[in-house]
Amino acid sequence: MKLTVLGKYGPYAPPGGATSGYLMENGGEYMLLDMGSGVLARLQEFIQPSQLKGIIVSHVHYDHINDLFLYKYMLEGLNKQGKLERPVPVAGPAALWEKINSPVFEFVPIDACPEINLAGMKISFALMKHPVASYAMRLKGEGDMVYSGDCNSFGALADFALGCGQMLCDIGTPRRLWTPDSPHMHAAQAAQAARSAGASLIMTHFMPGMAQAELLEETQEFCGAVCAEEYSCYEL
Repeated sequence: MKLTVLGKYGPYAPPGGATSGYLMENGGEYMLLDMGSGVLARLQEFIQPSQLKGIIVSHVHYDHINDLFLYKYMLEGLNKQGKLERPVPVAGPAALWEKINSPVFEFVPIDACPEINLAGMKISFALMKHPVASYAMRLKGEGDMVYSGDCNSFGALADFALGCGQMLCDIGTPRRLWTPDSPHMHAAQAAQAARSAGASLIMTHFMPGMAQAELLEETQEFCGAVCAEEYSCYEL
């Protein structure tokens, strides 16, 4: 399995950046985790969008779904030309379908769905703590990775991720700015979750201007970690 980071920022991107979007490759098949602002353009630098076997959306916040609307326009244009072979599978919380409802998508609600199969991977879900329904997901294919989505549930996340090889975790703030009401984890919590799960940690979903050196320092007590870099590829 291979992870390519297309966007790593939230809730908005700085100049030249993109919000959440992660291209997964497994056995030569491709799928996308979240599709925030700027992700569709970057996706086309790696593959043709028609190569996607599907998209999974962790939750319905705009920094994770904005480019789905543009992808919808693209697919509807192809459909009118008779060039869309099939609807593209999109899995996400039920509230997502109210926003993107279109015959160019084949929608799978994950709210009550224990597992789906996509791009040769088995993908399971766990509801996390966030202001809206937000799901962590575990992808098992040639590797085993957990993506946290946006969450402030590091204990539940660690239990869900137990035994996986890699975690891709939302970091909303350094520890000094975190409060129990924060919608995101701080870096040390993500590192605790990764250590408990026995996994390596990639941190992502950074507020523009956030000092990544501070985040890395906070993780050292618990596990080694890296900060996601846009356009970087990670073998899992």
